[in-house]
Amino acid sequence: MNVAVPNMDDADRAILERAAGWPLPATVDELTQPVLQEVAGREGIDFATALLYDRLVRRDGVHPSLLDADAPMPPRDVLIGVVPGAFYKEYTFTGADGQRVLDAARRAGCRAELVPLLSFGPLAEQARILCDWLKANAGQRIMLVSLSKGGTDVAHALSIPNADQLFRDVAVWLNLSGIVQGTALADWLLAQRIRSMFVRIFAWWRGYPFKVVSEIRRRDTISAWPAHLRVIHVVGFPLRRHLSNPWAVRAHNRLEPWGPSDAGGILLADAVRWPGTIIPLWGVDHYLQDGRYDVASLAMRLLGAYSR
Repeated sequence: MNVAVPNMDDADRAILERAAGWPLPATVDELTQPVLQEVAGREGIDFATALLYDRLVRRDGVHPSLLDADAPMPPRDVLIGVVPGAFYKEYTFTGADGQRVLDAARRAGCRAELVPLLSFGPLAEQARILCDWLKANAGQRIMLVSLSKGGTDVAHALSIPNADQLFRDVAVWLNLSGIVQGTALADWLLAQRIRSMFVRIFAWWRGYPFKVVSEIRRRDTISAWPAHLRVIHVVGFPLRRHLSNPWAVRAHNRLEPWGPSDAGGILLADAVRWPGTIIPLWGVDHYLQDGRYDVASLAMRLLGAYSR
């Protein structure tokens, strides 16, 4: 499902019209990572991104109602748990702390809490903290909203043997730019011997476990999730000119050899194949901050739509 694009300019329209007229591949399923890499090599990374977006919209359709002010809000009897992203304590400007979502939930009259993960913790430890939080709130109707690496932490918790039982009260998981399949940025970093050494020293100095980098390397597949859980992934589809900050520019450049990305860790060829519902946001990167969409309000509308 796609959300209608607000404030589209002539350059956006031109590249999307060109993608719409491109004859082959005809479907999103045919746009595998190798095919997208080939398209990017011939036509440029921006066109490959637009082509994938066009084919995804053709498959899933457009639902502009999710941008309407009258769209349903989440039920007030739910507890919204916000699972933060990496370094959310140190770098709040990235939005990884989920404060926008917490504020929007409270404005909607919903209870909302930050799940107190470590700032950059090992997956097993993050999963333990999340599961402890779920146990402490057992018996309540819960919706989870994860951000960036928080998606990895939720996905890891869902892979443990008794996940069905632990997540029995979770009705919806809304994954905002969540890296559920690992990230090729970790593969890129570990292949850079000198850079990796400096990052290891920095991690030691700041008290971050460097092994987390290896834990979040890109994987070919992801584990199955409990059948009762409704999963929605919000993923940015940016062109180069849409990138919002220097971190996004660097990530986009580093991921370009793998094909289109959200400029923050997600390969878009992976994202369009994730289980659940994909909400592609045209023209924004991983940080979902360019102002084109009110992402926090959109999150509330999505939770409202999928809670019924």
